[in-house]
Amino acid sequence: MIGRGMIDPADITIGTAETVGFTSTADQPLHVEFVTPSVQAGKINCRLADPKRLERGQAPWAEFRTGADGHLVADMPPGDFGSVCSFAPGYYAFTVKVMDQARPMDEKLGRQGTITVK
Repeated sequence: MIGRGMIDPADITIGTAETVGFTSTADQPLHVEFVTPSVQAGKINCRLADPKRLERGQAPWAEFRTGADGHLVADMPPGDFGSVCSFAPGYYAFTVKVMDQARPMDEKLGRQGTITVK
């Protein structure tokens, strides 16, 4: 679970056959970015958990995409996020930031979580 001021759990360890999904408890959209490893192609695979649940035009709010620096990013509304991710063995770090500019600076700077895959 991710929220304005927390990631719970902040650090997880999973196996290669497991997936990770995100649920936002925040009242504002959140920006999630995988920040490590620097080269993510072939290491992180995110896909829609259930494409049938989406209405026409919802995909941008339900999928990770590759950002300008090559990192996977997503803008998540409150509630369950439509994508799940699987990983190659390794260490992955992600940040979560509030997208509302009116929030306090510590919330804009974001929180970091890690995923270790064995």
